[in-house]
Amino acid sequence: AYMNINDIGTFNSVSLPSLQTWCSVFFANQKFIALSGGINAALSEDGGETWSALTLPTGAWKNGCGGFINETYYYVLVGTNGTAIYSSDLINWETITFTSASTYESPKIVYIKNRFIFLYEQNIIAYTDDLITFTDVSLTYSFDFMCFNNYIFSDSSYEYSTIPTVQEQIILLKTSSTQYAKSFNGSSFSYSNLSVSKTWTNIISAGSSLLLLSSN
Repeated sequence: AYMNINDIGTFNSVSLPSLQTWCSVFFANQKFIALSGGINAALSEDGGETWSALTLPTGAWKNGCGGFINETYYYVLVGTNGTAIYSSDLINWETITFTSASTYESPKIVYIKNRFIFLYEQNIIAYTDDLITFTDVSLTYSFDFMCFNNYIFSDSSYEYSTIPTVQEQIILLKTSSTQYAKSFNGSSFSYSNLSVSKTWTNIISAGSSLLLLSSN
């Protein structure tokens, strides 16, 4: 189902190209892309009103995102066991090779500041600025969820400069824990604790706010 931003609360049912167990959807370059965890995907270029079939290379593709690298827009998908692919046209795909092997079943990916960042093990981040060379970052703790968030920041320490600026950050969250981490570039992280522990099931960025979902 999709909803028009000018008519919040009214959902319109639409049919996808095939019957699949759809596992995720992401928005990139003015397109919605739905993933089924396999070769079957769906593409919408009109805000979710109509969908067409999209065939992917063999793999268990779970999540994706898009962003610019050297003025070219790329779509990047991550799958189980350390697999990932990228494409500039959603037709021709190249395989990504990480520096370390992985058996993680629920990889995550975000894009921030011309950089793709992968959570391909629960305690390992890999980032790349060119989709060829990857740098691993070992995390102090294990995490289950990752999202990109931006917020408005005003530096009141300067008497004559309180112009708000947009700050971008990555947030990592661990289920059944108060532990979280944040980073402004994907190469270094700071750690802190939430005021409450829940069985977290997802973390979603909503503009300057963060929404944490739990099953309890």
